[in-house]
Amino acid sequence: MSRPLKKSRKLKYLLIACAGLLGVGVAANQLLSTPTTSRADILTQTIKLEPIDLTVVERGNLESVENKEVVCHVKATTKGATASTTIKWVIDDGTEVKANELIALLDSSALEDQYIAQKIVVDTALANFTTASENVKIVVSQNKSDQETALNTIQLAQIDLETYIGLPKETFKKLSRDKAEELLQEIETNPTTFSTKYMQTLSPGNPLLSLKGTYQQLLDDVNGRVDLAESDVESWKDRAAYSSRMALKGYISASQVSSDESRLSSSIESLKKVRTEKGILVNYTVHRSVKDYRNKIKEAWSAYDRTLIQANAKEIQATTERETKRSVYEQERKRLEEIENQIQMCKIVSPQEGMVVYFVPEQLRFGQGSNQSMIAQGEPVREGQKLMRIPNLRKMQVNTKIHEAMVSKLRADDRRPTGFVGSLQASLLLNLDPFSRLVSQNDSVIDNLRNKFANRETKLISRGQSASIRIDSFPDKLLKGHVRTVATVASQQDFFAADVKVYQTMIGVDEEIKGLKPGMSAEVTIHIENTTTPVRAIPIQAIFSTDGDLKTRKCFVMTPTGPQEREIVIGLSNDRLAEVKEGLDEGDTVVLNPSVLLKSKGKSAKTADSIDSADSKGGWGEKGKTKGKGGFKGKGGMPGGGMPGKGAFPGKS
Repeated sequence: MSRPLKKSRKLKYLLIACAGLLGVGVAANQLLSTPTTSRADILTQTIKLEPIDLTVVERGNLESVENKEVVCHVKATTKGATASTTIKWVIDDGTEVKANELIALLDSSALEDQYIAQKIVVDTALANFTTASENVKIVVSQNKSDQETALNTIQLAQIDLETYIGLPKETFKKLSRDKAEELLQEIETNPTTFSTKYMQTLSPGNPLLSLKGTYQQLLDDVNGRVDLAESDVESWKDRAAYSSRMALKGYISASQVSSDESRLSSSIESLKKVRTEKGILVNYTVHRSVKDYRNKIKEAWSAYDRTLIQANAKEIQATTERETKRSVYEQERKRLEEIENQIQMCKIVSPQEGMVVYFVPEQLRFGQGSNQSMIAQGEPVREGQKLMRIPNLRKMQVNTKIHEAMVSKLRADDRRPTGFVGSLQASLLLNLDPFSRLVSQNDSVIDNLRNKFANRETKLISRGQSASIRIDSFPDKLLKGHVRTVATVASQQDFFAADVKVYQTMIGVDEEIKGLKPGMSAEVTIHIENTTTPVRAIPIQAIFSTDGDLKTRKCFVMTPTGPQEREIVIGLSNDRLAEVKEGLDEGDTVVLNPSVLLKSKGKSAKTADSIDSADSKGGWGEKGKTKGKGGFKGKGGMPGGGMPGKGAFPGKS
């Protein structure tokens, strides 16, 4: 070593001794800790305690939380047609409208033609139904007349038998049908003795004893004539005997005797004739007449039964025909009302005050789908197609998509169903009012109730993770928000990133600001996790890995002897800082550009710009963690196979 160099060292130590004597030991310590070599191309930073916030940054579009959708309810006029009608006029996209203001007109010419034709069909059906209804009245009236006629025939036949036998008035009418049949059987068995037997059962003082039927009158008449004939016979016997005695005495002639004897023979023949007539009446005529009357009664009852059956059949037939005509009329009338409603639906009005936003389906956003109808004049529309949205500009949210590597770390609003509308529907069903029960079973009424009381259908249990929102149109304003919902299934991606899975996430805007409109671009920063207390933090560009071991993290630490390679254990991290759990202490100085030192040593290493791994927290993994793929490429972070973003790290899982 040369002499000048030895002198300079002696001078340095002398100065240090003097500084120590003067009480400036701190300056001496810094001088001793200064490396023997210094390089201008090395950048350093001292380790200090800092809070670390893990975030996900994504871009999305503004939309309203409460959207009143305008849907085409017009049905296709022809079977099998894909389009229902065409747009005749539509309001411009982005126009502010009031409630019930006309926003679109659909072509209703075909429906109007159907209405005219259907009106004729309804009138014809009404006429047929009216005729059938009047026919039911006629059938009912005719059946009543036929039944009364048949019943009258029965009563007349019974009266004829009562008159012939001599029964009291309305004897059969007071009896049931079975009892009347038993009485008829008894009368028919022995009609000659029945009348006398029946009359003897009456009290002696009853005036009915003087009643006699036709048979009794005939019998009395023939008995009287028998008695008269017998009297005549006895009289002529006496006369003939007297004439014989007188002829012997010569008082009368023989011719006179012969005449009296002839008269006697004639009276005897008359008596025989009357007795024969009585025998015919008692033995034959009365039985025949009773049997004839009984058969007439039985036939009248059979005719009455047939009349009832025929009347019932005619009434059922007429009623069925009337109900058929009624059903046809109701169907045709409902069809007419449906066509009328369809015509009214061709005039579309705004359901609420707001701004018109044309509906763009998801498949149209990515250039997919076969039926990508546009909302414009002359374009066809189909039933159920969403045409527009009328958003509530006071409640906005950002529609964004989060990569599957980070979606498991998101926490959305926890809402529980209250069943408010279901309880309301149940109360209507339990109501005794028929109208309320009918209303509770109407689907359109229930849908309106759900829309009206949508805010009462669910109850907020806990809010989602907080987020920061920056609207491109308002770059100077940072809005507060939170995660409202996270989709449970992956969304469709474009052709160039078919293997990347993202989940639709809604970030609610918690602040009201004028000028927000649906479709505006926004950037959201979701605060997923952060340290509760400050931790040792190291810039991520100071971290590297050597020899192909991507699980081991290292950095260069400045020591009195120069930069020293040191292995470290990493915890939570974001796009700027990483938590150091082991290997460094507060106050250590690390090299920010380790690649300069690695190149000078001839080592191959992976630095923060090329390593692509992430631990379960979305940042640098601890030693021994598994590697992952598909994270987010962030500004100043590590490139990976994920979607570009600002505050996460790539991974391969």
